Amino acid sequence: MKSARYLTAFLAVIIMFTMTACSDKEPEVIDVPQVLIPHTSSTTQQTTTTAEEQTTTASEPQTTTTATEPVEVTAPETSEPVEITEEAETEEPLDPMDYGAYLLDSEEMEFTERSIFVGDSICKGFGTYNVLSFSHVYANGSMGTRNFNEYTFTYGKKNEQIDFTELLHRTQPELVFLSMGMNDINMIQPSKYRSNYAKIVDTALRESDAVVYLCGMTPVRSNFTSNERIEYFNAELQQLAAEYPERVCYVYYGHHMMNDEGVLNNQLDGGDGVHLAPYAYRIALWEIYHTLLEDGTLYPKAMNADETTEATAEISEEAESAEAVTVDATSETIVEVVTEEAYEETSAPELSGGIRVE
Repeated sequence: MKSARYLTAFLAVIIMFTMTACSDKEPEVIDVPQVLIPHTSSTTQQTTTTAEEQTTTASEPQTTTTATEPVEVTAPETSEPVEITEEAETEEPLDPMDYGAYLLDSEEMEFTERSIFVGDSICKGFGTYNVLSFSHVYANGSMGTRNFNEYTFTYGKKNEQIDFTELLHRTQPELVFLSMGMNDINMIQPSKYRSNYAKIVDTALRESDAVVYLCGMTPVRSNFTSNERIEYFNAELQQLAAEYPERVCYVYYGHHMMNDEGVLNNQLDGGDGVHLAPYAYRIALWEIYHTLLEDGTLYPKAMNADETTEATAEISEEAESAEAVTVDATSETIVEVVTEEAYEETSAPELSGGIRVE
């Protein structure tokens, strides 16, 4: 029994000791949450504060960007092109690349209806690009002054093949533009080019009443030949025109086709550096028209009629005031002599470049 009492007492001590130990640990258990709770709350506050700052920072730029930047960028883009277009419409510079500067109106183009253009492949471009009707353009690709008489020309709806003389008879032109030389330039010397051309000019003068224009070769941007050599050949052609007292003129329509370096403008290049692009032929006609105006040969028939009237008036005045006329000289003789002198003086005025035109 005693042992049972002792065992019971021992168990009771153990139980009390255990309860006391547990009660001593409770503050530590309580302290742990107290430490954790402030740490958790501060993290939450920092997270909340940071989120609020991010929300504020993110919302402000987004509001500013979406509200202002698209408006500022969009407005200039829609207004600037309008201003440029308006300025371009008011300016009309005389520039090869301004496609309206060299265009002739229908009245100014009228001279082409009384003309024929005869020459090589470059000349053929007037018809190929529909600048002129092929009823006014007669050209062969490989033709030059050295082989001119070996070629015939396609004429009429039946595509007849006729020579140069027959072409002049059928077309009855007032103006003949001869344009060739690129097929000669590497084959013959400038002096030979000049003598060959003279034979063609003589045929045109003999077989027609037209004013004959010798067209200088246009500039190139190719190794085919040099622009310096072209200048030599053109100089010979200009001198040839000056040898004729009437009805022969020289025209060069390459001035406005060159760039600052003196070669064919890239935008007027037909593709090989020698042939011409379509718009170059508009420039050529513009140059020709203004040359005709300066030379006074735009209307050859009207010009001849005016000169005949002026010459007759001068003859009458000279006949009345002549003091050296013998008593037995008839008025018909006087008129005949003075007519010849007056014709020489009035029909071949000296023009720029030494060209003499009727």
